[in-house]
Amino acid sequence: MPNILRLKQNESINSVLLRPMEQPPEGGYSLDEIHDNKAWFESDHDTCWTTPLTHPSGKYAVKETWCYNNYEYNIAHDLPMEYLYHADYDSLPYKKRSCRTMPIEAVRYWVDVETTVKRVQDLTMEEWNKIRINDNSKQGVVNYYNSLYAKPVKNKAGDGYVCYPYDNTINSFEGAYVRQINVNDDNNWTYKNKPLKICPNPFIQVPKCRKAEKNK
Repeated sequence: MPNILRLKQNESINSVLLRPMEQPPEGGYSLDEIHDNKAWFESDHDTCWTTPLTHPSGKYAVKETWCYNNYEYNIAHDLPMEYLYHADYDSLPYKKRSCRTMPIEAVRYWVDVETTVKRVQDLTMEEWNKIRINDNSKQGVVNYYNSLYAKPVKNKAGDGYVCYPYDNTINSFEGAYVRQINVNDDNNWTYKNKPLKICPNPFIQVPKCRKAEKNK
């Protein structure tokens, strides 16, 4: 079974792959190496910490939003299935289907991915330009990234929230959800009255992609 990369409507390959990861504990950790599909970090005190990559280096089949073309006719006449892709149309002429349901024979793009790990503020403009951003100025990049990852999401344990803003300035937090972010007298952050961990300038997975041959 090949690695699968799922694109929702209007997503690009690079925007899906470039995302924050579980962050190392506090204590001056820096990236040591990427090995065995994991990122390995080492602290100032020679302690190690590791976390798996969500999209490690390898070959991926890209699944998209799609639909069958002339499904009933092809079935009735024992013809091969035909497929249409939402990225090619303003709207699909038949029932739209999730990228999760795309059969492997309908995949039209295969990519080789080389994944590295960087602090988000260390990305170059060349790396950002590979993503579909309307405003590719420095502030445009910051706004784009924060629109995706500054909003709190539930942590792995489910007992609180975590967010990954570009930096720790108040400008990182925009939108209706900001009204639910609070800090108490002990300087502890909460979101929806639950603990909130803020990870400014996080480590993120950075992809380098190139087109690959389709699996036979």
